Amino acid sequence: MSHLHLAPTLLEILGAEAPSSFRGRSLWTNLQRGEPWDDPAIGPAIIECGYGCTNPFRAESRSVSRLLAVREERFKMVMRVEPDAVEEVYDLETDPAEADRGGAGLAAGTRKRLLLAARDHMEKETSAYDDKMRLRARLRDLRSDRLG
Repeated sequence: MSHLHLAPTLLEILGAEAPSSFRGRSLWTNLQRGEPWDDPAIGPAIIECGYGCTNPFRAESRSVSRLLAVREERFKMVMRVEPDAVEEVYDLETDPAEADRGGAGLAAGTRKRLLLAARDHMEKETSAYDDKMRLRARLRDLRSDRLG
């Protein structure tokens, strides 16, 4: 399950409603019924994080490269978002140990589908930014730099 759906699922388990600002949806019913949630309406699990960050409370530590992963039931793509980035694509059915980083023999459509899911995620993320909140966070970072 993507982290996007984790909070709404946990809130429903606790009997609380997820705020409308949450983009994920609860998968509690799927879990109770033992039904898969790998469907086009939900899409693949998308993981995005900084790597190499040693302390997220320090602004200089947060300025690191990003890691983006797209995970379907059978396929997984991992990409470091930086210049000259190369994605790693795995067929988890034939290569469960993820030894073949290039995904030799994968259909071009698989790689394309995963890249499109990553692109769609990045477009949604950047268009959903709240400029006012981003400015407040940046000002807070600048203030802490002056005081630190």
